[in-house]
Amino acid sequence: MIDFYSDKDINVAKACLLNDLHSMILSEKTLHLPTRREGDNRLAREVDDMIIVFTFLDERKLLDNLPKYVTDGSDNMPTTRLYEGDL
Repeated sequence: MIDFYSDKDINVAKACLLNDLHSMILSEKTLHLPTRREGDNRLAREVDDMIIVFTFLDERKLLDNLPKYVTDGSDNMPTTRLYEGDL
């Protein structure tokens, strides 16, 4: 994701995911993740934070409680890389 999406896109996606997480009514304490990271490897840590949220929800079988995320332009989505064996 870091190679394809801009800093702004990753920040917006993380903020949306955290807002959706905090709006869910959970029986246990939710994760506390900073809304914005600074410093070296900032984008890698931002993406790691999003993966932590998905892992947290998946372990509790709560992924279905998230809204469906869609794109307004499929040209803005990365394509899979084709390798010689994939053809």
